[in-house]
Amino acid sequence: MKVDTWRFTVTGGIYGGAVVVLATIASIFRIPGYPPFTKILADFYGPYGYSATWRGLLSRAFWGFIEEFVHTGLFTIVYNILVTKTRFISSVRLPANISGPYIRLSFPVSATGRGGPIGTVDT
Repeated sequence: MKVDTWRFTVTGGIYGGAVVVLATIASIFRIPGYPPFTKILADFYGPYGYSATWRGLLSRAFWGFIEEFVHTGLFTIVYNILVTKTRFISSVRLPANISGPYIRLSFPVSATGRGGPIGTVDT
């Protein structure tokens, strides 16, 4: 089932902005665990105007929306492509003369990871 890219992307952006807003508010009120988290955010997003203050909250809400909007949009586009390709792949049928509960695969194994193979592993 394909996903509506625009709606899913906007929802992801709202979620991304809301999570950072809530974390920043928790940090402002000194709820345990949140000040170190917002310090990491400030180290990374400080040049873009973020700080664990009410003013920085607006900056990070905006950038949180934009960042998650882009991430969710790319994820949704790739997901929709894979869904359409999977329908084709799932419609391919194996020949009827294959017997057994599984298909046996063999691949070489190296003892040190540097040398040549010392045997095979059947899966």
